[in-house]
Amino acid sequence: MSTLTAAAWVAAFLLVLAGAGKVVRPEAADTAVRTARLPSHVQLIRLLGAGEVAVGLTVVIVGGTLPAVVLAIAYGGFAVFAQRQRRIGADCGCFGTTSAPVTGMHVGMNVLLAVVTAGAALQPAPALPPMAVDAPLLGAVAAALVVVAATLLRLLLTAAAELTVAFELLAPKGAT
Repeated sequence: MSTLTAAAWVAAFLLVLAGAGKVVRPEAADTAVRTARLPSHVQLIRLLGAGEVAVGLTVVIVGGTLPAVVLAIAYGGFAVFAQRQRRIGADCGCFGTTSAPVTGMHVGMNVLLAVVTAGAALQPAPALPPMAVDAPLLGAVAAALVVVAATLLRLLLTAAAELTVAFELLAPKGAT
């Protein structure tokens, strides 16, 4: 397992978290898409979320070049959308449950994940289950680390962004 493969698995599971959020609570993403003046409906957002879950799980469970390429394209698209939302001061709606302000870190993270998953597509990325069968302890540790890393990235993109905005509101005028 390469570092790029592990990073692609983290990106894939982050996409699963985002997609699941949209399936369960599509309203924030629907609002974000409408703010971008794109056609939207909560059922369309749920479908998008289901597609994100499918792509993420395919990268981890099936592996291969095509799923990694699709994941890279998805993150490239997210980077473009996030930059647009950031420019107009709109929320992203990425994870469904709550909408978080889009920061430069958010845009940069999407760009980084697009590049990393594109790099993983060149290998091609293996699937996690065969590794877990061949080396159960390594597979269990890898799976746990993927879940933890993706969850931390989700927090970084949501809670950290909200804290940044809160601190900016509390800062005295003229303070840097």
